[in-house]
Amino acid sequence: MAQDIEKVNGETVETEETTNTAVVTKNSDVPAQKPKKTKKKSNKPPFGSGIKRFFKEMGSELKKVKWPDAKTTFKNTGIVLAVVVIFSLLTFGVDALFSFLLGLLAK
Repeated sequence: MAQDIEKVNGETVETEETTNTAVVTKNSDVPAQKPKKTKKKSNKPPFGSGIKRFFKEMGSELKKVKWPDAKTTFKNTGIVLAVVVIFSLLTFGVDALFSFLLGLLAK
């Protein structure tokens, strides 16, 4: 019957080859070892590579845009200005009406 004695994590471990059982006994003169902390390898890309990739992809997307010609741009600008003027006049009219009505109520 052969016996092997090993130290595992500060504890003495005796094993017998015939029965395949392990006997664990505490060894008081050996200090308990703390498990070592291992640094996890991060899956993050290096700092700044995300910003670089963002601008690179933004440039490629801007190349795909079909930009309007000058005639279309001026036409759309005119439409926007006309709508702004119409709603400004409408707002002024409603404000003047409410001011007049409140003036009548105040008398």
